[in-house]
Amino acid sequence: NLNNYDGIIICPDTYAIPGMEEELAFFLMKNAECPVVSLRVRDDRFYSITLGDYDAICQMTEHFIVKHGMKRVCFMTGRMELDDAHRRLDAYRDTMAKYGIEITDGMVFYGDYWRDRGDEALDYFLKNNDEMPQAIVCSNDYMALSICNALNNRNLVVGKDICVSGLDDIDEARYHLPPLTTLRGSTQSLSKAVIDTFDDIWNGKEPKKHIYLPLEPVIRNSCGCVAEIDY
Repeated sequence: NLNNYDGIIICPDTYAIPGMEEELAFFLMKNAECPVVSLRVRDDRFYSITLGDYDAICQMTEHFIVKHGMKRVCFMTGRMELDDAHRRLDAYRDTMAKYGIEITDGMVFYGDYWRDRGDEALDYFLKNNDEMPQAIVCSNDYMALSICNALNNRNLVVGKDICVSGLDDIDEARYHLPPLTTLRGSTQSLSKAVIDTFDDIWNGKEPKKHIYLPLEPVIRNSCGCVAEIDY
């Protein structure tokens, strides 16, 4: 009974059941009279609070190209039915084009934001490129860690033989050896933006329909940089 709710938060990029996101959105559009906020995924039917992932992926891709002098930089996407997956892929493509680096078909693997396709992705990159990739930029940490594990299984050194980066800065990214270079969106800022949005609505104000929050790079060891490891 949605009449009992003062506000509803949805997080569509966490739903693993095909079609669930749209079914839930339709249900809310039909039945919810309270405000609905979509967190991390833009949905123009609701208020949306998302991360500025385009600029962040541009910055991370540029880190490999400029800081480490790499050209063979591959990319592992998220679920392409989500807008953020397209933004992140566009950011990678635009940055590579900015530096005049051609992207071949073998340099992009279409992933799913989860941790079970690292071996498949790494095999794809190794088989479909004339030379071994120097770096793999991943759309999130789960996929990045799966790539790291796949590299370890093949006795390839993360950060040396192939560098890896992710996005989200989950706890496991810090505990992994080597620690994962990633992009961090503040949980506190996300939470505050949600509550501020509800608070404005409840007090008769009209908040922005869509809010972007910045991401910051967290440079550790998996990208080839040297950072102190807290063992």
